[in-house]
Amino acid sequence: MVSLDALSDEERDKLNQYQTITQIQDLEEALGQLLEFDWNLERAIQHVYENATQEKDREELEQEVATTVPPAATARSATTTAPNTTRKRPSLLLTILLWPFGMAWNITWSILSLASRIIMARPAITQKKRDPRVLALEFIESFEQKYGSHHIEFFRGGYSQALEKARKDLKFMLVLLHSDDHDDTEAFCRDTLTSDRLVHFVRDKNILVWAGNVRETEAHKVSYTLQASTYPFIALIALQGSSTPKM
Repeated sequence: MVSLDALSDEERDKLNQYQTITQIQDLEEALGQLLEFDWNLERAIQHVYENATQEKDREELEQEVATTVPPAATARSATTTAPNTTRKRPSLLLTILLWPFGMAWNITWSILSLASRIIMARPAITQKKRDPRVLALEFIESFEQKYGSHHIEFFRGGYSQALEKARKDLKFMLVLLHSDDHDDTEAFCRDTLTSDRLVHFVRDKNILVWAGNVRETEAHKVSYTLQASTYPFIALIALQGSSTPKM
């Protein structure tokens, strides 16, 4: 393991930022990731995003498969492994009488399976990798079309770019995440983000603001990193010089 005393001030600064943003407390693991990417902070953070997304997708797929296997499949499996016994074939009359119940069960099971898929479905996000600056400009354009041009100033770039600028300029960074599927989103955007009081406060305190919609890939990954559990979501991040960053 590399000794902390052997690290330069810049490397220690990147290590502190990496641990704060990714929530990785294991010093050896954090150092290993940064060394693997040759101290490229943005690439190392992106690697954590991708792993978190893939792991969650795998867990959701396993859960969906487990909940959609019909009980009849288990019964058939048990039948094939049971000892070979002589069974009496049901009469034609009994088969006719039970047919409506079997049909009703099949229809009910199909409806329940479809409902489980709908309930477990995640909000659709843009899977294709796109330029973070383009996404930022599209977010601002969409916001202004809905709520007007009077609002707090949003950073016109990607999340990693915003982090780097906040660190270099010794600024606090305000992260805003919202989802169109949540009822509070419209009121929050219309009444809070456009209020004169907040606009003046952010401007006077020289706070850098990065915002995104979790339907887009980058904001979706940021929500995993910052452990957002409800929306709208707000986080204030301090990345000041070589001191320990705080959120």
